[in-house]
Amino acid sequence: MGYWESHSAAATDFWISPEFATFYDFDTVDGFISIATVQERYLPESRKVLEAHYAACWAEGQPYAVQARLRSTDGRVLDCVVHGEPEFDARGQVRRVSGIVRDVTEETSTLRRLAESEQRLADFVSTASDWCWESDAAHRLLPYPKPLAGNAAFQTVAAGRRARWELAYAPEDAEAMAQHRADMEAHRPFRDFTYTLIGQDGSRVSICTSGKPIFADDGTFLGYRGTSSDITQLRAARALLDQRTRALEEAHQLGKIGTWSHRLDAGRTIWAPELYQLLGFDPDTFEPTYENIRPYFLGGDADRFRDVQKRVLRTRRTEATDLRILHSDGTARDLAVICKAEVAHDKVIGIIGTVQDVTERKEAERQLEQLAYSDPLTGLANRALFTRQLATLIEGSALQGRSGALLLIDLDRFKEVNDSLGHAAGDKLLIQVAAALRQEFGRERSSPGSAATSSRCWRRDAACPTPR
Repeated sequence: MGYWESHSAAATDFWISPEFATFYDFDTVDGFISIATVQERYLPESRKVLEAHYAACWAEGQPYAVQARLRSTDGRVLDCVVHGEPEFDARGQVRRVSGIVRDVTEETSTLRRLAESEQRLADFVSTASDWCWESDAAHRLLPYPKPLAGNAAFQTVAAGRRARWELAYAPEDAEAMAQHRADMEAHRPFRDFTYTLIGQDGSRVSICTSGKPIFADDGTFLGYRGTSSDITQLRAARALLDQRTRALEEAHQLGKIGTWSHRLDAGRTIWAPELYQLLGFDPDTFEPTYENIRPYFLGGDADRFRDVQKRVLRTRRTEATDLRILHSDGTARDLAVICKAEVAHDKVIGIIGTVQDVTERKEAERQLEQLAYSDPLTGLANRALFTRQLATLIEGSALQGRSGALLLIDLDRFKEVNDSLGHAAGDKLLIQVAAALRQEFGRERSSPGSAATSSRCWRRDAACPTPR
């Protein structure tokens, strides 16, 4: 703070205190300095205001206090408050004007930052989906100062004047609300308390709220302050998602489907719980690596499955294949596997797929094939399979330059067995002959250099000629 004095309205200079001169780096002569020199340091808008008040003080005796801004010698802009006070002579005329200049740069800067901070907070609050709330020492919500859009249930919160547990909340929230009341009455902070209110018109709103207790300097409890948000739509979306997730899980269980994924960066395969259940493995003890699962594949299916995955990664196409694998209980299972490349930002990052247990369908197909191509009495190939295998043998021999032989075996006087001993005896004879043929040709195929092929229909109906 500095002091100054002016002894004449027409004076071109005035006296300033050493503190004034030091503060603003003014050069004085015996304490005097040109008024114009001081005025030049003030910013234009401040200079006009100061000149007007200074002149009015001399002419009309009006004291003044003006906030002004001036520039220091190092270029900084400083804030100050300039006071002017007239001193009157015996005739009531102004004979001198004096005053003080107070540097308020730090104070003004602090207030400016505070105003900016408050404005920033106000902007955040006005644009956020949440709202702020307060309650008194009796936990009654204070009315929200501004209108809030929402249904009748929501307006009960905005109206305030009641504690939360005095509002019409959903019956299923009774236990949670009782705990919430205990927390507030114990003056404990709480976070993400969720409850649903019901309006008089039957409307509902779900709210998630957090709060902290407020105390006076002497420890007196004043109430709560906190924030809340309307999560009605979020809750509905979560409920729908849970419903669809459960439906998908049930569909997977009914369809015997499991999912899996493999990420190239981590080099790790992840199975869904349904897949562990499908194959009978314990997720706590079985790590689904290729090395661990390979021994369970039947035949060459492990290598075939590996080739499918490589093609999917290379071509980015989706492929499906059938595999056979051993269940953890040792039974063979037929699986329909689908592999799809996982792509992100036009880069293949892994594979995702599904596995479906189709054992029952495959077993039914095998049984149908057995019925279609074998004789139900003897178990030998019937005419359809005989014709197909014979055509394949002839075609292969022609293409590869090989030769083959067709062996015909006749059963003498079979009709006499049927006529004299009955069809049951004939059937028994055919079964024994078939067993002998199966045993003999099985031994012959296993001997070195043998290439015999047997296919013959032993029947007594019109499908095949009756053996002579």
